[in-house]
Amino acid sequence: MPNSPYTILLTNDDGIHSEGLKAAAEALSTLGNVIVAAPRHEYSGCGRSMPSDSDGVILRTSWRIGGKTIPSFAVGGSPAQTVTYSL
Repeated sequence: MPNSPYTILLTNDDGIHSEGLKAAAEALSTLGNVIVAAPRHEYSGCGRSMPSDSDGVILRTSWRIGGKTIPSFAVGGSPAQTVTYSL
């Protein structure tokens, strides 16, 4: 859906390498333009935290899912910091 009016920011607390995140990106890609931003590592149980020792480094990657390229970003921070940086 390249001209979709929807841009969907997808994140999680399981990290950028989560299989569930990839499955969600594939499902949502039928509804609009998906951008994935997730912590570089698992951050379960502390998603709203804003730790001061996070490095904030953002690494750009892209996924090929269902013939589509989906931009993705691995963030050095908690899920809350990931969303803050993404916005």
